[in-house]
Amino acid sequence: MKRCSPPLLRSLALGLVTVLAGTVTAHAANWYMVQGNISNQTWNDTASSASFKYWANSPSVTDYVGSPDPRYATAMDPLSTYYVQGTFNSAPKAIRTGQTGANLTFAGGKLVLIGTHLGIRSTGVNTAYVGHVEAQGASFRAYSTGINNFSAGLFEVTGSSASTFEVGGSGDSNRTHNVAITTLSGSGDLAFSNGTGGGTGTAFTVSIGNASAYTGDLILSSGTLTFTSALTANSLILNTGTFNLTNNITVSSLSVAGTAVLAGTYTAADLEALTSTNLNIAGGALLTVSSIPEPSTSVLALGGLAGLVAFCQKRRR
Repeated sequence: MKRCSPPLLRSLALGLVTVLAGTVTAHAANWYMVQGNISNQTWNDTASSASFKYWANSPSVTDYVGSPDPRYATAMDPLSTYYVQGTFNSAPKAIRTGQTGANLTFAGGKLVLIGTHLGIRSTGVNTAYVGHVEAQGASFRAYSTGINNFSAGLFEVTGSSASTFEVGGSGDSNRTHNVAITTLSGSGDLAFSNGTGGGTGTAFTVSIGNASAYTGDLILSSGTLTFTSALTANSLILNTGTFNLTNNITVSSLSVAGTAVLAGTYTAADLEALTSTNLNIAGGALLTVSSIPEPSTSVLALGGLAGLVAFCQKRRR
């Protein structure tokens, strides 16, 4: 039996490495949604045609040359990044989750939403899940009546515009977002709101496992917000709506109805005393503020300073 010479072995090894490398890089691609918001579209659709075009290898691809068109994805790839951004027919591009079965889980790798929205359609016992999502000024909308379930492994919030959980469209009311996030990260703000379409009565039940890498603000703009598990986060801003303090929360800074709150531990009743008629706070847990806000922005800090001055004047007498 002849043995392969060292040069031949090196050539075979190099060829194998090249093939393997090519296999890996072929999967590490960027795909872009080039179609608009279609009623029956889900985030895993790849059946592109001349009528409906989905994930393409460039955001500028607008035509379809016939099947197969190599510029379009034919299957979702768990190693690739999928972008939804820009407009289609003068409206923001948007995608929707599936409602049942395999379509409940996003089959791609990372999902990036830029200035657009993700319609959540999973209700009842069904939960839409994405392993990694990045939101840049994006909205997550409850499209179905009742409880809309959404879960994410890593939820990144980036960009200068806040991303928002809100209702689906104009006049939609009394819907619930049931949100479970394993890890929240990024520096962008994440808001909870009835939305801009005139909806009312939106409820948000939110569980966040780890927010230690998140430096943005969590904001209640309207609706009812309940954290369903204990939470340690950077900043909480309560503007209008109802906040249910049912689990202990620790934040570095807290604003209640425009008032920055000093470091300390507070009950719902303590915080309710600071609110306006447009904000209600209830519940039996505790909210701890672990750092002191800038005195210039805190009414409570000014009150404390006045008391200190009075004390010092008394000592001088």
